Amino acid sequence: MASENDDDDDARDARVAAVATTCAPCELRPRAFFVAWSGVLALAFEGFPPAIASAKRALDATLGASLPAENPGSRWAKCTLGCLRDGVTLTREQLAALTRACARFEDALRSPTRRRISRSDDEDDDEDATTANGGRVAVDRLSIVRYACRSLERVASERVVACEGWARARARAGEGEGEDGKEEEEEEEEEARSIHWSPYDPVRVVDADP
Repeated sequence: MASENDDDDDARDARVAAVATTCAPCELRPRAFFVAWSGVLALAFEGFPPAIASAKRALDATLGASLPAENPGSRWAKCTLGCLRDGVTLTREQLAALTRACARFEDALRSPTRRRISRSDDEDDDEDATTANGGRVAVDRLSIVRYACRSLERVASERVVACEGWARARARAGEGEGEDGKEEEEEEEEEARSIHWSPYDPVRVVDADP
């Protein structure tokens, strides 16, 4: 039997989903690998694209204090690649070795990657193909996750929504795009763009929770 808290959670999830849907498709551009607090290995991106920055502000404006406060670590676009086992601490030598490895692979983030593809199912020969995305990550869906642990090894629920952007989301809701909607979307993206490329460099100033 559903409790009142469950109903409140469902209602909040629906509001989060409505805001997430208005985020336009975008991409994250890799900046560098680095070792964060507690020995966590992370991939930092160049910053949040305007679409995501705008959606984050919309969440704050829509839900306010009903959402948990955002930790400093998630205020910069990055993803966790690995962490230490409980009770394990990196030695200075291990930290230095990891830092050197991160620097060695940094150039590869900005270079076209090569992969092997098959020309057809009937042919045995493979050929090299160059992917020129430079490691960029396309964002066309967002997940609303209720988790039982921060590493997401135990997920209570997950809801995936497509990134449609303001104009498409309003059109789907029957409001129509219109010139006003397009102008508002452009204004929001321009405002978000002002904080897209932040001077804060997570590679040199690591003061965020992993």
